[in-house]
Amino acid sequence: MTVRRGLSLAWLGLVGACVSPAIQFESEARVLGLEARRIVGNEFEHAVFLGAGIDAAANTPPESHRLHVYLGGDGTPTIAGRAADDPTPRNPVTLRLFALDPNAAIYLGRPCYHDDGPATACQPEMWTGGRYSRPVVASMDAALRRFLVHYDFDSIVWFGYSGGGTLAVLLAPRFPESVAV
Repeated sequence: MTVRRGLSLAWLGLVGACVSPAIQFESEARVLGLEARRIVGNEFEHAVFLGAGIDAAANTPPESHRLHVYLGGDGTPTIAGRAADDPTPRNPVTLRLFALDPNAAIYLGRPCYHDDGPATACQPEMWTGGRYSRPVVASMDAALRRFLVHYDFDSIVWFGYSGGGTLAVLLAPRFPESVAV
C-alpha cells in the first residue's frame, strides 16, 4: 500500500468517525431504500422507518392486514462508564433485518435515539437506567398508536433485538392486536 493511499484511508476513517451515529443510521436506512418519518409519542419524538411492504403514499396496508414492528437494541447507552451523547446503535443489526422483510413492517425508534434534537425530556437517564421505564414505553406506545390511525392492521407481530426484545415484551400487552413477540 502506498503512503498516499494509506493516508487517504486514514482520512476517510477519521471523517467517518466524526459523523454522529444517528446520521450514520439514517444514511444506512436510505441506502436500504427505507422511508424515514418522525412521529410524536408522549413527550418524545420517535424516528420511524417504513418498509417496502407499506405503501406510504396511499396509506393502505397489504392484504394480510398484519404489521411487523421492529425494535432496535440498546445501542450505545454508555461509553467508558459515562452516558453517551448519542445512544443510536452503531451497528444497526435490527435495521438490516427489517429491510429484508417483504411484509408490511416498520422500525420504531426509541425516545432520544436517532437524533431527536434538543428535546428537554431527553436526558441520559432515558437511554441508560431508564431505557425500559414507564415514560419510554408509554411514548413508544403513543407513537405506534398515532401510526396505526392511518392504517387498518388487525394484528401485530413484534421483533426485538437485544434490549428491543425487552421493549417488545413490554409493549405487546398494550396492543390487543399483538399475535406474536
